[in-house]
Formats: sequence, C-alpha cells, structure tokens
Amino acid sequence: MKITFDSVLEKSRKKNFKASNNLHWFSSKLSIYFSYIFIKLRLSADQVTIIFFITGLIGSFLYMSTSPIITFLGYLFFRLHIIFDLSDGEVARFNNSSSIRGSYWDSMIHSLLNPLYALFICISYYKIFHNNIFLIIAPFITLIFSLTLAVKHNYYKALFNNKGTQNPKNIKLYKSFFSRLIYVFSEIISLEGLVLTSIFIKIFGIEDYALYSLVLFSVFNLLLVFVKFYLFSYTNSIYTKS
Repeated sequence: MKITFDSVLEKSRKKNFKASNNLHWFSSKLSIYFSYIFIKLRLSADQVTIIFFITGLIGSFLYMSTSPIITFLGYLFFRLHIIFDLSDGEVARFNNSSSIRGSYWDSMIHSLLNPLYALFICISYYKIFHNNIFLIIAPFITLIFSLTLAVKHNYYKALFNNKGTQNPKNIKLYKSFFSRLIYVFSEIISLEGLVLTSIFIKIFGIEDYALYSLVLFSVFNLLLVFVKFYLFSYTNSIYTKS
C-alpha cells in the first residue's frame, strides 16, 4: 500500500481530534508530519514511544545546565518529546496497533520525566546561585509534580478496580466559566510554564526570581492537586476547556 500524507492524516486522526487540538494546540499541528515520517520508516508505535522517552530524557538532563543556550536546547527537546508523545498514538491508529501497553508506557514515561524536569531545574539554580534553599525545595516540587499525575492516574485505577460501580463514560466534564478558568490556570502553571520560566531566569540571573518562581509553581500546583482531588472524589467530575 502506498503511504501518502493524506492517508496518514485520515487514518491517524482521533475521533475527538478537535478536543485534542484544544489541549495540545501547538504540538498537534506538528505531530502528524513526524508521524508521516515514522510511518514511512516503518517504525512501530512502541518504537516511537521509546523515541519520545529518550527525547524527553535528554531534555531533562540539559536542564541541569547553567547555560541559557543549553537550557533553550533542552526546551526544544521538551517540546519535541510532547510532539512525539502525540505521534506514537497516531502511528498506532494508522497501523491499527493501539494497545494497553502503549498507554501504560506513556503514563510511566510522564511519571518519570515530569518530576525529573522539576528536580534538574532546582539543581541548575543551586549551581548558579550556590544557595542550599534550592536543594531544599527540590524534593518538594518534585513530589508535587508527581502528585499532579498521581491524582489523575490513581482515579482511573480506582475506576478499573470498581468496574461495576462506575462507567468511565459517565464521568462528567465541567464546562462552566469556572472550569475553563481552572483549565487556563493549570496550563499557565504546568510543567511547561516552569521550563519556560527557567530559560529567562538563567538569562537574567536573578536569584529572587528563581526562588519565587519555584515557590509559586509549587503552591499553585499543590492547590490544583487539591482541586482535582475534590472533583474526582466528590463530584465524579473533571474540568474541560471546551
């Protein structure tokens, strides 16, 4: 079968691709081009997932650098790993090879990489400013970014363990103004916000900004964890942008 870009676009697109575009508005516009290349190279979805992991891992280690240029390179790897994260699903859909293993690997990779980025940013600040406070903050912000993933993943584990009491399709999606506000807020204080802020802090070298940014990201993400925990626990709901 001849593989064309149009055929890849048609077979790889999610049924809810508009919602995905809203969530990953930048990456979703580029992922299909990489998916086309991966499919032409006959790579499997699992192989693309490994590329996604290695790319993200390289980016996280680059964030330990004190150099703004190397940190910016780390950000490019960070963006690429998000794009490849979408590509592995597109390759799987094209090849009709979607699997529980692929979804599991995806969750495990994020559970490892997200805390690593936060940890290595703290280490880089310590190397720049020689202030032990950044080493003290490091385990706390690492734990908080782990919780931001755990609060969601553990809910779906609970759904799986209680199949008879709740159908995942019945989960409510908040579409109020307040829920949209939470969505926008969560995007601003997400890991991407932290890695972007790190570039500017390393350019200008202002220690107070580095400290304040870590504290703010820690506090706001912890607050978001509590909001999600409440929604999942008592309203069987999650928020959505659309």
